Amino acid sequence: MNTAQKGAHRERRTRARLVDDGYEVLRSAASKSCIDLLGIKGPQILMIQVKSGVMSRVTAAEWNELYRLASGCGAVPLVVLYEDRRPATWWRITGPRLGDGRRSPCVPFVLDEVAASAAAG
Repeated sequence: MNTAQKGAHRERRTRARLVDDGYEVLRSAASKSCIDLLGIKGPQILMIQVKSGVMSRVTAAEWNELYRLASGCGAVPLVVLYEDRRPATWWRITGPRLGDGRRSPCVPFVLDEVAASAAAG
């Protein structure tokens, strides 16, 4: 399987996880944009970048564009990372990446945490 095929496979796996959790999902196949998947469930909108490997594979430009776009419309910016032989990890972007070697501003994300926090508030 080549790199593009692996990426498409991981996007489909992520999409399946979202669909199983009740999201409507749009996939931007073979796109060069910062958004691979758009998940919508009720008032929640998730903008998702799917990557293989480590967080540094997401460029500062991709990171910042995803954060800017999501922030502008109230969506949740996410990065889903796939490392070989490990479960996918989901990360919510919490701020722009400065590119100065600091840790990427993100926190772990669990599907429906947006809805859960709204219901609790």
